[in-house]
Amino acid sequence: MTLLADQLLSLHSVLLALHHVTRRLLPMSLADEAGHDVVRLDAVIDVTSAHWKQTLQFTEPNMNLPTCRRW
Repeated sequence: MTLLADQLLSLHSVLLALHHVTRRLLPMSLADEAGHDVVRLDAVIDVTSAHWKQTLQFTEPNMNLPTCRRW
C-alpha cells in the first residue's frame, strides 16, 4: 500500500512520540512485570478513508478487544 506524503509525515510524528515515551517506559517494563502492559499497543488506521487522521486507533495487542485509546 502506498501512503501519501502527508499521511507518512503524520504517522511518523505519532511514531516518534510513541518511541520517546516507550524509551522512558522500557526500564520500568523490564524491572516490573506489571509494566509490560503499559508498552504493548497495536494500532490500526484506514489510509484509504478521506478522514484517515480520525481513523488511527490504538487497540489491545490481540486486536479482539475494544479500542482502548483513540489518538
